[in-house]
Amino acid sequence: MGNANETPPQSAFDQRLADLTPAIADAVFALSAFADTASRNERRKGYWRMAMYTVMSLMLLFAVIMNLHNLRRMWGPNSEPAAESIALISINGGIGQKDNASAESVIPLIEQACRAERVTEVVLLIDSPGGSPTDADRIVSALKLCKEAGRPVVSVIGSMGASAAYMVAMHSDRIYASRYSLVGSIGAITRHVDASGLAKRLGLVEQVYKSGHLKGGPSALSGSSQKDSELMSELVVQVAGQFYGQLQAARGPKLKGEREQLLSGRIWTAQDALALGLVDEIAVLEDLKMTRFKGKQFLQYRAKSSFMTDMGLTAEAVSRSFVAGAKQGAFE
Repeated sequence: MGNANETPPQSAFDQRLADLTPAIADAVFALSAFADTASRNERRKGYWRMAMYTVMSLMLLFAVIMNLHNLRRMWGPNSEPAAESIALISINGGIGQKDNASAESVIPLIEQACRAERVTEVVLLIDSPGGSPTDADRIVSALKLCKEAGRPVVSVIGSMGASAAYMVAMHSDRIYASRYSLVGSIGAITRHVDASGLAKRLGLVEQVYKSGHLKGGPSALSGSSQKDSELMSELVVQVAGQFYGQLQAARGPKLKGEREQLLSGRIWTAQDALALGLVDEIAVLEDLKMTRFKGKQFLQYRAKSSFMTDMGLTAEAVSRSFVAGAKQGAFE
């Protein structure tokens, strides 16, 4: 008689099932891993798809902005006026190559306004301390196009119309100034920093090799010789003389001051400038809208900037926010 506690022998099926259990477990694990990998691949594809859609959307948005910008340039405020209008052109800030009122930015506006068939007069809105006489001279030459077309040019001086800015204004057919305008500074000036004393204390010596004794002019490190100083003074006087000669040609009969007084380089109030014949009338643009330009339409001409300039992304705009340039040895 057998032992009651003896384990009965496994059937062949149970034995095979026991043998297959590890393999089944491995298969289930493999299927789970495959499903997980497939799921991650799908998610990854979804991420790539989303990234691609985002990039395409940004490119489309950029294209739309560029087209709107181009449309604004073509059909914006500088387009041909639909009716007879008074053209307004602003000359604000310094006059010079890298200043707001450079010849490159102002002249195209003058040319466009003077060639427009429905522009009857051109008004220069001047608010500037001056700057480069060369840029001012170029702007003055551009104004001849208006005069050749029979369109009067008037200047309205805001807070200040001095030096090169007045050089532009004095070639207008009529000059208006605010009661609080500062006008004048007729003449020329140039300056340089003489740091030769500091350089000497620091042991800095500038070696200069030049073909003539007046070549190069004054130097910040080595100072200036007596002949350099005499030459610079002579050049300043000559440039000032050119300025005064143009003033006489433009406003000769209206001038009431003596040469020495007008060439003193000082700035006058609007009332004094009126008494000296430097301006024709005390008035602001709003006064003129009710008198000389009553019932007239106005069209403001503005410089056409690039998309990068509008966004403030030009290299010059970025660099100006960090570095302030110093003018040295330039006539003003």
